[in-house]
Amino acid sequence: MRSRRAVWVVAHRWIGLTTALFLVIVGLTGSLLAYYEELDRALAPELLTVPLRDAPVLDPFTLRDRAAALEPRGNVDVVDLDPQAGRTYQALITPRDDPETGEPFQLAYDVLFIDPYTGGRLGERHWGALSFERKALMPFVYKLHYALAMPDRLVMFGIYLLGAVAFAWTLDCFIALYLTMPLSPRGASPRRRWFQRFRPAWSPKWRAGAFRLIYDLHRAFGLWTWAMLFVLAWSSVALNLTEVYEPVTRAMLGPLTPRHAEPPSSGPILDWRDAYARGRELMADTARANGFTVLRESEMYLDPDHRAYHYVVHGTADTSANGYTLVMFDAATGALERVEWAGSETTADIVTNWLISLHTARVFGAPMHAFVCAMGLVIAILSASGVYVWWVKRRRRARMRGVVA
Repeated sequence: MRSRRAVWVVAHRWIGLTTALFLVIVGLTGSLLAYYEELDRALAPELLTVPLRDAPVLDPFTLRDRAAALEPRGNVDVVDLDPQAGRTYQALITPRDDPETGEPFQLAYDVLFIDPYTGGRLGERHWGALSFERKALMPFVYKLHYALAMPDRLVMFGIYLLGAVAFAWTLDCFIALYLTMPLSPRGASPRRRWFQRFRPAWSPKWRAGAFRLIYDLHRAFGLWTWAMLFVLAWSSVALNLTEVYEPVTRAMLGPLTPRHAEPPSSGPILDWRDAYARGRELMADTARANGFTVLRESEMYLDPDHRAYHYVVHGTADTSANGYTLVMFDAATGALERVEWAGSETTADIVTNWLISLHTARVFGAPMHAFVCAMGLVIAILSASGVYVWWVKRRRRARMRGVVA
């Protein structure tokens, strides 16, 4: 029993040491990202806000056309259908291929900000780039959180690296839980044995010395927040390492809805306004067939790789963590390919959506934002305190070896 426990102690130690720096980074950045929009607006008001005016804003597709005209070397594949008062229009720019070289144009930015009243250019930024400008800070924090702020050519390396860290962290959640159960005296009753195992782990010795207190808090905080730590760890695998997450989820919960079951068609794609009309038609048919009502539109975007338009709304069917209803249709023919709403989700879809929504604080409003912010700090503290405990014990063992020698 003790030898088996020693193996898990070593596993916990080395997983913790290997992942500590990464978890400190993602914990601290995650705390900031819980308030991403608020912080971003405070740091870059000149890009993200406009004074309210007694005039109508331009049509979303007109704003998209203005953005495309301002940057002819790029495509604008997302249209915001739900503009907010006092907010600028943000056009996401993906570079076109240079007809002379066949390579994508090298653009200095990938987000263009436009005045929603006039269509005039307000500014731009390269999302996630390392810069000392205030407007670049929060996108950099976001990219640091999910890809270690790797340059564009190495982004996938950063994503997979943090996915591997998340997988190790998930395993360590269970190892750490096992290690919080101290061995109980032989002959104790089952009820007393359970109590003796868990009471020390849940109750730090507040009057102990600094090392003992940090050790106890490391263990207790891990227990107090274990469920959310597991949610954050496994949802990170879902976001960064789908090659592991999806097979495990299918084996345990059943099928996940495939994202793109149909091969892309050929031929010219529908104009944005024609595609919008087709999306509304398909959504209306879906709403009638399934007995829900569309409340407001959200966005429309084109997936150029699969040549499919996505039309997204909020409606009375948004009872799942997804919080939206979507129709996807062929960009050339307008044929319906997939519908996403609460009634179409499998068990695996529901669990996945809840994991990601809890991770990103998309549910439960302001209290969840505060909780996720606090959990980011807990993750950083647990990782740092674990390294501190290892370092102190290592020094003690080194001194003991010196005394014996």
